[in-house]
Amino acid sequence: MLNNLACSNIINNLLDNKTIYYIGKKNIFFYMLNVNSDYNIITEPSQPFSAILSDDPLFYSQNIEKLSLEYNVNSVLVFHDPPSNIIKKEDKYILDRKLRNSHRIFFSKTIKELWNMDNNCHILQYGLPENIDMTKDKDILILNIDHSNVNIELYNYIKTLANSCDILNKNDISSYEDILNIISKYKICIVTQGQYDAILSSALNCFVLTNIPLSQEFYNPLIKNINNKNINEQIKSILENYSLPKEIQSYSNTYINIKNMQHNINQVFNQVFKRVYIYEP
Repeated sequence: MLNNLACSNIINNLLDNKTIYYIGKKNIFFYMLNVNSDYNIITEPSQPFSAILSDDPLFYSQNIEKLSLEYNVNSVLVFHDPPSNIIKKEDKYILDRKLRNSHRIFFSKTIKELWNMDNNCHILQYGLPENIDMTKDKDILILNIDHSNVNIELYNYIKTLANSCDILNKNDISSYEDILNIISKYKICIVTQGQYDAILSSALNCFVLTNIPLSQEFYNPLIKNINNKNINEQIKSILENYSLPKEIQSYSNTYINIKNMQHNINQVFNQVFKRVYIYEP
């Protein structure tokens, strides 16, 4: 028997309701979704919604499958990163089978091929902001929107080495614009989670130190692997010789603007909203 909210979801789909239930952490991608969006995003299933969205489908796969069935809605899964080395071929098959009715968004053809998925797949481009004041008057920023203890320990260590080191927590921001205005002031940005976070920070002319294995097509001379053994020397070298590589503009030109990225995501959801949820055991 359908519960009340499931019935409401079915009716709202027929009435062209465009509310999305987001499952995951409030990362930079989450805040970006609210820019020029055609829909309303909620983070608690307290009102009728027409689709589920997650950009961490592996971690939330069981929850997504359960909620789709319980509330009779389709889902959209976003894959930013390639599968880790510990994920086996059969694990990918099980995930693909479990969430086979979902639409999948990849921001790289290579990443799609590595996940080995074909049904309902969309390959989109990342979008980056334009016309941002990127005057650098601060040294180091650690992104900690996902509230990681590793980032806090890193911050406590680095602030003893640098004149200016700050940490960006989720309580410090309320919008995508807040994030842009903060990051753009720093010469170095340390990113420990989120491929989009690293790409965005480099687009704001920050040198990015990261432990994230970026896909080759996202190579950028501003993005560097963290030197865990000698991070203080790595930071010192960048700050003492801070200047942007001449070729940096050519990398920024490979991305579309943020409005076009949001438009392309909207197009995917428009397809999802038109589909009736059908359970296939």
